[in-house]
Amino acid sequence: MNYIPQVAKMLGVEVGERFKIIVNGMEKKGLFYFENGAIGSGFFEENHQDTINWILIALIFGEAKIKKLPWKPKMKEMYYSPWVDGGKLDYIYLSWNNDSVNLARYDAGLVCRTKEEAIDKAKKMLAAVKDEH
Repeated sequence: MNYIPQVAKMLGVEVGERFKIIVNGMEKKGLFYFENGAIGSGFFEENHQDTINWILIALIFGEAKIKKLPWKPKMKEMYYSPWVDGGKLDYIYLSWNNDSVNLARYDAGLVCRTKEEAIDKAKKMLAAVKDEH
């Protein structure tokens, strides 16, 4: 039986979700992810499989930690973004197209999974502006 989905869940990630690895306070190069049969990486080095096997063991024994990346929608997936209009806190609901507007929102931390998260960010944005005023 393949236990990778359960291992991924126990470590707080989903199969296919990209993440970083922290070992002794240092971030390893590349992005890592769990696949159906193993742990994979977008980073390749001479002893790639040995490194991958070591990382899996280090994660299980708590010698390495997963650093989750901010959520990023898949193509055509809907997401929320904070919206402040005349002091009213709100959100907008958008489709991810991987275009420059979507990427700019993502880089600014304005891409949210839920409307509650978007409204919370809108509150923080409005509070920051009020503090300066």
